[in-house]
Amino acid sequence: MSFAVALLRLLMCVVWLQEFEILMENTYGLKLLEQFMKSEFNDEVLRFYLAGRSFQKVEDPAEQLKVAQGLIHQFIDPDGLTPITVLSAMITDLTTKVENKE
Repeated sequence: MSFAVALLRLLMCVVWLQEFEILMENTYGLKLLEQFMKSEFNDEVLRFYLAGRSFQKVEDPAEQLKVAQGLIHQFIDPDGLTPITVLSAMITDLTTKVENKE
């Protein structure tokens, strides 16, 4: 790797430390974060975060409900596909909000 490439990567890391959104919008940065999260056995949290960002872009209320139910099934439900660690009070609150379509 050339000095210029190494310097550019270092500068990007400095920017990412200061602004998380820039990291999340950068393909290379996101890949590095994903690799780090996998090495820490915590990549499901990143997948949950990215799924949440996608959920925020859904405008149709019916589709929002469907996506929210899918997120709960995959990440929040203790028996889900890739459950994340969430306080039980938060699980109850999230489930209630989705059931009540809030």
